[in-house]
Amino acid sequence: MKDIMFNYHSPYFVQYSVKTFHSTWLGKGCFLTLFGLLIYLISYIIGWGEYSESLIGIPAQYCELGSDGLFREPMNSISNFAYIGVGLLLLWEADQQPEYGPNPFSRKSLISPLYGISAVFLGLGSLAMHGTQTQIGGFLDWGGMMLWMTVFVGYSVGRVLRWDESTTIRNIIIFTITYLVIDFFRREELAPDWGEMEGLGFLRHFVWNSLIGIWLMIEADLFLSRKEIRHEFRMLAVFLLPVIALIVLDAPKLRYLVLQIILFLVCSMILTGTKNHPISRPLTPWLPLGVTSFILGLLIWNIGQAEQSGCNPESLLQLHAGWHLFTAFTFYAFHRHLKGEISLDLD
Repeated sequence: MKDIMFNYHSPYFVQYSVKTFHSTWLGKGCFLTLFGLLIYLISYIIGWGEYSESLIGIPAQYCELGSDGLFREPMNSISNFAYIGVGLLLLWEADQQPEYGPNPFSRKSLISPLYGISAVFLGLGSLAMHGTQTQIGGFLDWGGMMLWMTVFVGYSVGRVLRWDESTTIRNIIIFTITYLVIDFFRREELAPDWGEMEGLGFLRHFVWNSLIGIWLMIEADLFLSRKEIRHEFRMLAVFLLPVIALIVLDAPKLRYLVLQIILFLVCSMILTGTKNHPISRPLTPWLPLGVTSFILGLLIWNIGQAEQSGCNPESLLQLHAGWHLFTAFTFYAFHRHLKGEISLDLD
C-alpha cells in the first residue's frame, strides 16, 4: 500500500532525493563515520588543551579515571560505537527498503535514513565528549542527542498533524539548528538561577524533558483514540502520563514542574482535540522493550556518576558505558516500533 500522506503530497525534490540516494545510505554513513574518526585523530595529535590534560589521573564526571591515551575515558568512549553500529545497520536497512510501504520507515524515504544518520552523529558526538573532555566535545555530544530526539519526536508530531515528508524534515532541521545555535551562544547571566539548573542549563533540561513528554503523549493518544473512552478521561490520561513520568524519573523543583505542567496541558488539549488520527501504531514488544531499556539506562546513568554508589573509576565495567549500550538498543527498538506504523488516511 502506498502512503498517501508521505508520498504523493511531497514536493518533487524529496522524491528526487529518495531516488538519487537510495542504495547509497550505508556508504554515506561509513564515510561520515570515517571522516568523524579522522577529525578525532587529528585533534588528538594537535592536543585537547590544558583543561583536558588536567583531568588525567582523576575521575571524570561520569566516573571513569582520566587516561593519557587516545581516549580520556576509554570505556565510556569505546561504548559509543554501539550507536554508530546501530546507525549503520539502520542505513543498511534503508538501502534495502522497497519503493512502497505502509509508512516512511518501511519504504524508500528520507526520514528513515535521517534517523539512522542521527544515531551515527550521536555516537561520534558522545565519543568526542568522553574521548577529549573538551567544551566542544560536550556540545557535539548534546547536539547528537538533540538531533536524535528531534528526529524521533518530530516525525511523530508531523504524522499526527498531517505534515508531508518535506515539511516534517524542514521543521526538524529548523528546530534543531535554531535550538543548537541558541545553546551554543547562550549567556548564563541572562538566564534565571534555579539552583541545580542555574543559568541556561535549565533550558537543556526543559527542552529534553518536553520532547520526551510530547512523544509519550502522542503514543498514549494513538492508543486511547482507538478505544471507546470519554474525551475528558482521554485528555486526562494523556496529560498525566508525562507529568507522572517526570516526577518519578526526574523529581524536578516546583517552579520547573509548573512550567512543564503548563506545556503538557496545552499539548494534551491540542492532541486530544483530534478525534481520528491519520496513523495507528499497533502495540508490539519493541515499544515496551525500548522504554524499559531507556529507563534502565537512565537508572545506571544516575548511580554511575562520580561520587555515586556505583562509581568505580578504575574498573573496565563503567556504568555510563552501560547507559550507551542500553540507549543504543532503545534507538533500534524505537525504529522497529515506528516501522510497524499503519497509515489510515488512504484513498
